[in-house]
Amino acid sequence: NPLKTISLLKLLYFYCGSSYSLLVFSKINNYNKIFTWMIAIFVNVILISLFSYLFFRDLGSFSNHGMYWTDLFMGIFIHPNFVGTYLFPYLVLFVSIIFKTKNPKDNYIIIIFIVSIISLSIFSSARGPFVSLAIAIFITFILCFFDKTLIRQFKSLFNKSSYLIIIGLLLIALTYSDIINFINDFFYSKGDNESYKLTDAFYKSRGWRILLSWQNIIQYPYFGIGFGIPTTLDYRMIKYDPIFNIPISAPSEKTFFFSGIIEEFGIIGTSIFFIFYFKWLSVIIKQSKSIYVIFMFLTLFTLNFFEYSFFAMGSASYSWIWLGFITNIATNNQNNLLVTR
Repeated sequence: NPLKTISLLKLLYFYCGSSYSLLVFSKINNYNKIFTWMIAIFVNVILISLFSYLFFRDLGSFSNHGMYWTDLFMGIFIHPNFVGTYLFPYLVLFVSIIFKTKNPKDNYIIIIFIVSIISLSIFSSARGPFVSLAIAIFITFILCFFDKTLIRQFKSLFNKSSYLIIIGLLLIALTYSDIINFINDFFYSKGDNESYKLTDAFYKSRGWRILLSWQNIIQYPYFGIGFGIPTTLDYRMIKYDPIFNIPISAPSEKTFFFSGIIEEFGIIGTSIFFIFYFKWLSVIIKQSKSIYVIFMFLTLFTLNFFEYSFFAMGSASYSWIWLGFITNIATNNQNNLLVTR
């Protein structure tokens, strides 16, 4: 059965990639170098994406296999949905810096970065990252009620709310029409007229894939169909090793985290995963005692809700570098690194 081989190889690939991301930072003593490297990547991504948006719009827009161009901006990313998924961790980082920096003059460049991130995400028309960020904010807010240190940090955020007003005004001034279109399309994505219903948008966007996953969940409820196995398999899409003719890959696209993980892991495997995740989260909370670190950790997880890229070690694996970075600065009492640059 080629699926068993593919599942085993994908699992091994994920294990090696995620383990490396979590362990490598413990071997690096100079966190400033890591931080500088990640910021350098961000600056290059932002500059190239803004340049393509301003001067080469077609090159920075999504095309359907080259057949036709859309108005969905993706910059240098592989898909519009990855714009927010990639940039929003930086958004959390820069917001943290703004609220903790004592010198207001240092915040001007940070405000420009924040406005650029939100603007590019709006241009992409992807709704998932914004919903994911809202979920992370809500969970962080709830967690504050269980820790006095976190609630004090949360209250201190209101002392610099003027920065949020400045950011909001800049966004409205620069992207007003895009914001209006984004809001109008938020509930009616891919609709052609006013009679288009929310349920129609759901089925055309992600609902039909969720329903296909649900069929596999019903058929394999306890242990799932296997790690990395496609919902519907097209044997023509299986790639084989050219030397040993071993099946090594099969594309898998699932659009919702919870239906995807239950489909692949089953109820038992999903339960084990969430026990592990909540244990991991509790370590972050207890070790860091920082609302910014906790918010970042939750955001990195919720950003995968509408793409099911948490277990991907390809182009979406950058979040695991963030997870390794955040975990190590939390467990090594380096929380100020997020807010003192």
